[in-house]
Amino acid sequence: MRASRDRLLVFSMVAVFSLQPVLAEGEGNALQNESHQTEPVTDNLKPEPPAPPKPPELAPETFMVHVRPGERINDFCKRMERSNTSSCSDLETLGRNKELFKGLSYLGAATGLRRFEGAFVPGQYRFLQREDESNESRSTRIVTELLARANLRFANLTRTGLNLREKVILASIVEKEAVSKTNHAEIASVFLNRLARRQPLGSCPTVEYALGYHRPFLLFSDVRIESPYNVYRRKGLPPTPIAFFSDAAWDAVQNPIRTRYEFFVYDWTNGKVSFARAYSEHKVNANVARRNFTLKYGQARMYEKSPGKFYEY
Repeated sequence: MRASRDRLLVFSMVAVFSLQPVLAEGEGNALQNESHQTEPVTDNLKPEPPAPPKPPELAPETFMVHVRPGERINDFCKRMERSNTSSCSDLETLGRNKELFKGLSYLGAATGLRRFEGAFVPGQYRFLQREDESNESRSTRIVTELLARANLRFANLTRTGLNLREKVILASIVEKEAVSKTNHAEIASVFLNRLARRQPLGSCPTVEYALGYHRPFLLFSDVRIESPYNVYRRKGLPPTPIAFFSDAAWDAVQNPIRTRYEFFVYDWTNGKVSFARAYSEHKVNANVARRNFTLKYGQARMYEKSPGKFYEY
């Protein structure tokens, strides 16, 4: 969350043998005359050549699916398209088939691609290639496996006052706000405090989800956007998650810590998050973050719009 006295800027709250010939006992004996003398046996057997080694079994062909923390479902499916693994249209179709994944409350009421927003657990997933498998069938197999992993993540819930869907949404916001992959617990505590007080969350990445671009410090014109994801203007959580999230973000929401913080600001120059209880203290922290940015990158960069980027610099 960002705040500033500057009327243009808003800060984020932010893997030989040889065969030996064996003769049976008495084999080769012959009776000669009356003395029954034995003749020496001439062994004409030769060892068989060693059997050729068996060729190694070929490992079945596989493909990988990588789910990244902080990534939007739209960016995920575009990566799948570039690797010819799946497609956005296939996932869109699956997301509209509510009977296919019926009963998974963490998916919420959204349809299409956004039905899977925030649902997949980050990690590397290996799948076997199947001959003559259609693109649609492969996409269904991928999503089914990813949701099976999600079911394990969401099996045991703690009581925090939020239901499963709300926790998933909040964990996605915490993931994006924790740009340096630290302070998840403190960030979650700020939002939980604000929700308890029925205050707007003031989350910049949530607004950026609606805007479709990143700006280091949002302008007042940015936070005037009419969108259910504009949590500067509306209270409560947005209607869907905004990204896939790490175990750290999930744990921060599942097992929250208690703080009295109500504000925070992220410093893009050093990765530090400054927390505050009072707005006056937060304004000081925000001004320091803005000054550090200006000294390192120049003032013009503060206003720079980066289409395609999502709360990253």
